[in-house]
Amino acid sequence: MSTQFIGFSVGGIARRFLVAPPSMIWPGTLVSCALFNTLHSQTYFGSGLHSGMSRERFFLYAFLAAMIWYVVPGYLFQALSVFSWVCWIVPENKVVNQLFGYRSGMGYSLLTFDWNQIAFIGSPLATPWWAEANIFASFVFFYWILTPLLYYTNVWYGSYLPISSRNAFDNTGQPYNLSRILNTDTTLNTTAYNLYSPLFLSYDIRSLAYVPG
Repeated sequence: MSTQFIGFSVGGIARRFLVAPPSMIWPGTLVSCALFNTLHSQTYFGSGLHSGMSRERFFLYAFLAAMIWYVVPGYLFQALSVFSWVCWIVPENKVVNQLFGYRSGMGYSLLTFDWNQIAFIGSPLATPWWAEANIFASFVFFYWILTPLLYYTNVWYGSYLPISSRNAFDNTGQPYNLSRILNTDTTLNTTAYNLYSPLFLSYDIRSLAYVPG
């Protein structure tokens, strides 16, 4: 509770500099305002009443179209959600699947026809282009360039692990068994840890988390 009060107090003190100026408004907060104004305003950019299809009807059509289309990649043909077409051509090639695969690869050839995948970390329609360009450039460098370079040169001696994975592994490449290094009160047993194995992470997590730091 105290941190909340401190935060609101600092926000109130800095309101003149961090809240009131229009340049401080993050575009994501304008989405709801624009939606409400679009649906309820009777004027079009201040030029008078708009004609043709009502905005409510257009919103309804767009909503129905999006809902119907979601059934296709979400249920009928789920491959459209993660369309790794290169892996379909050579499904048995290990390197191709490491570079172009989706679940345990770099996703070089990934296409998607699923809006849920596109807007997974936020709608690109509400984010400024410079912010998207910054994220994409960082992603390309650390994920598509640096990670394969570290993996195929075996910098951290972990090329026997998947190049991309959310799991933790032991020194044999098996999923890490936490129960072997924890006491009954869930504290770390250093002796068991030394006898078992250090914890190993895949190269994508290492390059994204440790190299920039």
